[in-house]
Amino acid sequence: MRTNAHPILLQAAALASAVLIMMLTACAPLVRTTSPAPATDARSRDTYFPHTSPDFYFYLLAAQLSINNGDWAGARDLYLSALELAPGSPYILLQLSHLAVILGEPDKAEEYCRFVLEQDPHFFEARRFLARLLSSQDQTGAAISEYRLLLAERPGDEETLLTLASLYSRLKQPEKALETLNELLEINAQSANAYFQLGGIYTEQGNTRAAEKTYVKAIELDPEFLPPRISLGALQEDAGEPERALRTYQEAADLMPGNRPVRAKIAYLLVKTGDLDAALAQYLNLLDTAGQFDEDIALRMGLIYFEQADFSRAAGMFGRITAHNPGNSQARYYLGHTLEKTLQFEEAVREFEAVAPDSDIFPQARIQIALLHSRAGDRHRTQQVLQDAIALKPENAALYHALAVAHAELQDYPAAIAALQQAIERDSGDEDLYYYLGHLYEKAGMFDESIAAMRSVLALNADSADALNFIGYLFADRGIRLREARTMIKKALALKPDDGYILDSLGWVYFRMGRFKKALHYLERAHERVPEDPTIAEHLGDVWQQLNKSDKARELYRRALERDPDRQSAQEKINNLEKE
Repeated sequence: MRTNAHPILLQAAALASAVLIMMLTACAPLVRTTSPAPATDARSRDTYFPHTSPDFYFYLLAAQLSINNGDWAGARDLYLSALELAPGSPYILLQLSHLAVILGEPDKAEEYCRFVLEQDPHFFEARRFLARLLSSQDQTGAAISEYRLLLAERPGDEETLLTLASLYSRLKQPEKALETLNELLEINAQSANAYFQLGGIYTEQGNTRAAEKTYVKAIELDPEFLPPRISLGALQEDAGEPERALRTYQEAADLMPGNRPVRAKIAYLLVKTGDLDAALAQYLNLLDTAGQFDEDIALRMGLIYFEQADFSRAAGMFGRITAHNPGNSQARYYLGHTLEKTLQFEEAVREFEAVAPDSDIFPQARIQIALLHSRAGDRHRTQQVLQDAIALKPENAALYHALAVAHAELQDYPAAIAALQQAIERDSGDEDLYYYLGHLYEKAGMFDESIAAMRSVLALNADSADALNFIGYLFADRGIRLREARTMIKKALALKPDDGYILDSLGWVYFRMGRFKKALHYLERAHERVPEDPTIAEHLGDVWQQLNKSDKARELYRRALERDPDRQSAQEKINNLEKE
């Protein structure tokens, strides 16, 4: 049963009505505009709110109070009651449409809007709300149709033209978007927003010069308009100009000192340009001014301390994060690395163990634990950690790769090969896995399989200098297919001109061909670049022996033995020279 509204409420009804009209007729614009706002629809007071009982105004005021208190469902029910007293009221229906969106009922919101427009097709605010609603629901084509109708109602409306251009861009129709923006600029050549959107389109097209020009124009027209400055900074960053980007972001920060994302971007670029102390100062300011402890900023600070080898501060920062949030797996992982650097191995293992199984870095954390056990000489524990991790993450290729390494350290090459084949099944596009498989086959004495694995590397990357060199060296070492070996190694050397090991391989090919002076040229260069390698020293000794320079050969063999005392081949060659 309804009762008459309280007199005090009736006195407030006029104010409530005015507030409601302002709320209903003024939708927040999607973009910053520079042209004057259009006049509101010319409708009489009776169209807004037909003459009705005082209860009608009571419901309006009560609904507004419910909105102020965040009681969206209560406001909806009160507007529905008002609608019973003023059936078909367009503004109440539009307000119900707004509330339906808030309450997660977009279909209902669209129904209300379309009902209003059936009654009054020229109700601009209702159509604009419908267009926005359709756009938010990814009904881009339907939204464009509504915005075209809005343009017919108000030709040259800046917000409508800007939104249309944005929707055309969403549909990957840059020509229509450019046409729409140019139409706007003919009407308002001072539209910073139009130039800003033009910059976005040019960026998508890869026309960075035009994009930069239009972003700069937008900034000139409206120096306090932040988005074009941020987009310009991103453009410069993507172009590999971090110093210019840094200056642009700093200008944006000067305009809006409290903009945290811009400050974070500045700190990131300072890290990228190597100014770690300045980056730390930025991050520290962000951390101190945050409303609550910012784990991401603290993590970045910890990583900078780690990079600076300030492991005490790094551990302190990562520790703050884990104290605040024990479930932060990234902080646990990096704290483990920090403790490892300070030789606190047991503590490091505990931190790695605290990384959650559902974390992306769980496999790497388990690999680090296995590595620590391996360094401690506990090979059984190493394999057990990896096998347990594989039981939890059976599709992770990196875990099988690590297990293969663990088996190889025990010279159990069949087990290592089997584990690596499991890794390749899970990541057949990783050339490094095939390369390591080739090494394992070679260690196991499986020559043909080793060559086949290296050819798999070349199938993925024809310019893999390491695979080319590996195959060429194997051929040369066996004295077979020497021309093919020379071709492959020359290609590898062209890719890595200063690589000592590739120079050694080419020298060894020429040695096998009997071209000793040519071999000497490359082997001397190889020995200069990798003087500590015993194989290269022995190869160079072999060349000098063939050139009848026994003293030089003996000296090189001795160097090889110094670097590898168990090198029997070098010792035998010295013995043979002593007998001469």
